[in-house]
Amino acid sequence: MKHSFVIKARILGYLFRPILAFIGMASVMPFTWQAVTYAQTPGWSLTGSLNTSRYLPTATLLPNGKVLVAGGSLNGAPLNSAELYDPAVGTWSFTGSLNMPRYLHTATLLPNGKVLVVGGVDVSNLTSAELYDPSTGTWSFTGGVNLTRFWHTATLLQNGKVLVVGGASAPDDSAELYDPSTGTWSMTGSVHTGRYGHTATLLQSGLVLIAGGSDDGDLDSALASAELYDPVTGTWSVTGSLHEGRLSTAVLLPNGKVLVAGGYTKDHIPDGSGFYSVPISLRSAELYDPATGTWSSTSNLNEQRSFHTATLLPSGKVLVAAGLDWGTPAPCPCSATKLDSAELYDPIAGTWQRTANLKRARSNQTATLLESGNVLVATGDDSNRSVEIYNDGQSGLLTLLTSTLPNAEAGVAYTAPLVNDGVAPYSTRFIKGALPPGLFFDANSGVISGTPTSAVNRTFKIQVTDQNGLSGTGTLSIKVIRALAIKSGALKVGVNGRAYRATLSAVGGDKPYHWSLVSGNLPSGLALDNAIGAVAGMPTENGTFNLKFRLSDPIGGMTERDISLKVR
Repeated sequence: MKHSFVIKARILGYLFRPILAFIGMASVMPFTWQAVTYAQTPGWSLTGSLNTSRYLPTATLLPNGKVLVAGGSLNGAPLNSAELYDPAVGTWSFTGSLNMPRYLHTATLLPNGKVLVVGGVDVSNLTSAELYDPSTGTWSFTGGVNLTRFWHTATLLQNGKVLVVGGASAPDDSAELYDPSTGTWSMTGSVHTGRYGHTATLLQSGLVLIAGGSDDGDLDSALASAELYDPVTGTWSVTGSLHEGRLSTAVLLPNGKVLVAGGYTKDHIPDGSGFYSVPISLRSAELYDPATGTWSSTSNLNEQRSFHTATLLPSGKVLVAAGLDWGTPAPCPCSATKLDSAELYDPIAGTWQRTANLKRARSNQTATLLESGNVLVATGDDSNRSVEIYNDGQSGLLTLLTSTLPNAEAGVAYTAPLVNDGVAPYSTRFIKGALPPGLFFDANSGVISGTPTSAVNRTFKIQVTDQNGLSGTGTLSIKVIRALAIKSGALKVGVNGRAYRATLSAVGGDKPYHWSLVSGNLPSGLALDNAIGAVAGMPTENGTFNLKFRLSDPIGGMTERDISLKVR
């Protein structure tokens, strides 16, 4: 007799619901760097809470640095709401709602900046797909997949298309391609082994590695097999198998290998008349080498865990956080403990080191690498609105100025400091846009300087990195105003002994203006108002007076003009 710990894939019991983390692979203008304070030692800190508790949503880093969390479920009911996290202020705000409630879907950032959401579960399994437009905060339907899918994977390929594989809906051995240029789907080669809850990793070669997962309806088995998808030929080939079947996480390391750590599996324990099928959380970790197509063991985790998250940090280390511990295998009924622990994998040493504990135990949470290098962790169960940020004490932003930048002026030397600390020289990478003509970033001083050549408004996204590898990314807006110029020609004629007033006029530059007389003398009885450029009074002498006026502004702009005044 078989005593199976049955979890129906369609119902998706609470403890077995996995994390689906998908990284898809703009007067005075504001200078909006990510405003984050970094711990000197690794640690977690709470940030703004979600507006709505949600379980099994997706989390996507947008090009503007914000994080989109979409869908999920609350007390078993699918949600269509979505929220945005702003790292600059640490708060969440609602954005447009999905057209269909869903959870266990996927979310992929497309090259055009939109987010593709596919499938999932509502009252039934879904085929629909939607696009989120960050510029409008709205969702629109796009072409739907050919087969219902949930607990599948979605991978952005190097050619800009999205590969969707498997899922807990039959048949789960199929794969489809989404073309953003047409908004349509086409079937591509089928995997050799149908699966769901697997991992999908885009390798440096452009191939996609599919590994692990399950192929039955109640999570009674965990697969060790792995396959490779070739986007050029649209075909699948079998590659080396994992040493242990598992539903786990997969991270592409800087050296091109893939790290799989921990995960969920099943053990079948004889009991005389049959066997017990019991869940197990793993401690083992493995590395896939694309050069050989084989897996090798690496150091074990400090704690066995499943349904955790794994995130590659800018330092090159991998952060594994939280999850479930099923304890020592024993006859069911079974229970698991939620973990608040975290650990770091060092690919160079091949070892794990414990790091600070989360503020709250979680499983099946989302984990998003922010532009700052910090990791944003959210959700974890139906009643959890809390959100945390992890900093490893090594990677992250430089301390950058968060005040507003002053206007620049065409033809005027300009300097605006950007970096408060870090070690020069600094390097820059323009993610989007460019500096106004005539301005540049000084690598040795950490400032924007130069002399702008024309009036223009520019918004650009820039990343600054110091020689130790600390970096900051932000969106900068700068306004270059037109050059200062005096418009006035000869002043109106005055009459001796009669009240007189004439105001000089100018364009461009920044106010308040300052007027001065640099050569010549005004007729007796007249004076210059330096603030408004008015020549006023009662002249008491006749003649033609040749004058040179100077106009300056707070930015440093300066111009002069010869202007005559006649009194008769």
